[in-house]
Amino acid sequence: MLTHHHEYRALYAAVCAEPDDDAPRLVLADWLEENGEDDRAVAIRLSVARSRLDPLDPARWVADRRLSQAVDRRSLDWWRGGLPKFAGVGWGTFDRGFIHEARILDSPALLRHADALFAAAPIDRLSGLLLEDDSLRMMRHLDRVRTIDLGGPGELEPGRLIPLAEADASAGLRELRIADGRYGDDVLTSLAACRGWPNLDTLDLSGNRFTPAGWLMLSDSPLLARLRQLDISNCDGVPPAVGELLESPCVPNLRRLNLKGTGVGAARPMRELVRPEWPSLEALNLAYSGIGPGSAVAFAEGARMPRLLELDLTSNQSLGNRGVAAIAAGDFRGLRSLRLGWCHFGITGLRALTRAAWLPGLARLDLREFRLQVKGCEMLAAAPFDSLRWLDLPACPLGDAELLALLAAPWVNGLTHLILHNNFIGPAGAEALAAPGVLPNVVHLDVSRNPIPPDSLARLRAKFGNTLSA
Repeated sequence: MLTHHHEYRALYAAVCAEPDDDAPRLVLADWLEENGEDDRAVAIRLSVARSRLDPLDPARWVADRRLSQAVDRRSLDWWRGGLPKFAGVGWGTFDRGFIHEARILDSPALLRHADALFAAAPIDRLSGLLLEDDSLRMMRHLDRVRTIDLGGPGELEPGRLIPLAEADASAGLRELRIADGRYGDDVLTSLAACRGWPNLDTLDLSGNRFTPAGWLMLSDSPLLARLRQLDISNCDGVPPAVGELLESPCVPNLRRLNLKGTGVGAARPMRELVRPEWPSLEALNLAYSGIGPGSAVAFAEGARMPRLLELDLTSNQSLGNRGVAAIAAGDFRGLRSLRLGWCHFGITGLRALTRAAWLPGLARLDLREFRLQVKGCEMLAAAPFDSLRWLDLPACPLGDAELLALLAAPWVNGLTHLILHNNFIGPAGAEALAAPGVLPNVVHLDVSRNPIPPDSLARLRAKFGNTLSA
């Protein structure tokens, strides 16, 4: 096996010793290709290239799809299968060509196996039961860790966050995740008292049971001033405290803010949300937030977000035509991704959307469960989607007539992703998709759960190969 070759072992050791550096990874990819392991070489190069792209760059979406084809579950199992086994430790996720996460099932295992763990893989992420004792703070190689994931219910002792933050070796930490544990205000109290982590730019506190008093305590923390990404989705206690949170020092620097499922869509919290200027904000998630027409008007008219690229309004079921029209009229000149699935608006709202001044710059649009009908598809086809690369239309419900109207759009052949599952596309629609010259740039066409007959499906498979989901 090549993994036992002395040159491979030396090159792989260099990857493990410098987990932040892409160069050793690419050198190893070259060696693998020269020695007949083309698939592994391609996966490494694709993964490294993907990591260098912005999440909203359409090239990243293409790279994501191609990487998912190159690294399927079987190959991931193969990658993990080549790693040693340690009691109390599991191997986790794949990034930049290699397994990079160790999942800790037993906190003392960190001290027992630290040297062997960090020699076995280019670990920069630790997850699991990490704060049951002081093993994490005392562990050798803590300086290599960039992400600590304490998510999920466990025996988290929040007080241990403070000495961990003060440890010199943890200064390189960039991302901290304390999510889905249904924790209380003691976590926010400890975070507010943390001094250290000068490079921390991502904090995920989603899915916890905090109170307005806890949020108020966190809002005074210097920790927030360095953040670029904050996720407080599906947390309790957010709407009453949103004003105090938004007066915190994080606002000028924040680039991504996730408020999904927090209920900030009511009128007063929405007014608080748009009160400050957000000079750096690029992505805002307001899905499942109870936004109605009045809140949408307040947001669209009051938002000062000159760099906003991504807006997620999924499942704001009271948004309606008036709310969508307000968003369409807003000054979102840089917007590249908009999600409006399950927002229960009609053809009047769609007409306003297709006339938005910012529409030519939009690269992704999600309209799942919108009843398009032929008229709606004709509106979309005539709209100036000059930059559109990804269109989500599941459960719209589209039949053959609707799909044919959509495929007449002058922009359709620029799409790289077309998601059409759970519709009523039949043989005529499938044959139109299979015709020469249609969707030449697509890397993911999803027509699963449509009544497409086997012979038409066979022609789609012959044309699109592994880009097709059916």
